[in-house]
Amino acid sequence: MNSVNFLEKLLDGVGVEWKPLKDVCRVFNGFAFKASLFNTIGEGLPVIRIRDINTGFSETFYSGEYDEKYLVNDGDILIGMDGDFLVKIWKHGSALLNQRVCRLQDFEKEVLPSYIYYISQGVLDDIHKKIQGSTVKHLSSKELGESLIPIPPVRVQNEIVRILDAMTAHTISITDELPREIELRQKQYAYYRDLLLSFPAAQAA
Repeated sequence: MNSVNFLEKLLDGVGVEWKPLKDVCRVFNGFAFKASLFNTIGEGLPVIRIRDINTGFSETFYSGEYDEKYLVNDGDILIGMDGDFLVKIWKHGSALLNQRVCRLQDFEKEVLPSYIYYISQGVLDDIHKKIQGSTVKHLSSKELGESLIPIPPVRVQNEIVRILDAMTAHTISITDELPREIELRQKQYAYYRDLLLSFPAAQAA
């Protein structure tokens, strides 16, 4: 069975429930830490700002006191609320969640965090396209929380995550190869991601 037939069989007849993101997890906003306590000499904990979402690490540190609820750990799902609205899994150790960066947390049992991670980027891209007339686009946690997310059965979520994890790992493994090969693999990844995460539209109430 080829990949396309496998995906079609996986999604065939699957019951999907559309829910607002806020109903399956919590959108937790960062804190406005005092810039006067920032430093670049490694004193305190790294502060995750929007630009750090893409790089995956921060070179800015905060030396003041903080509430532990703003502490970020490896594996946390973070979203930048300005600019390109990127979603990333943090993998660079303990850090602090700064303002205009949010974390998805407190997931319901019916969803896998890794599934929400994969589908969130498509949701963010849709929101980004709809915002008009702004040089730097801004996202509110309310708007994000009210975005509808397709929720298939957990077994299907597991399969989607397994496939996309494997393709992500393969894409990373070829980053040092020829640009053309990288481009082809990224297109292949985008194709299968869209195919896996394509569900019938939500029915109007």
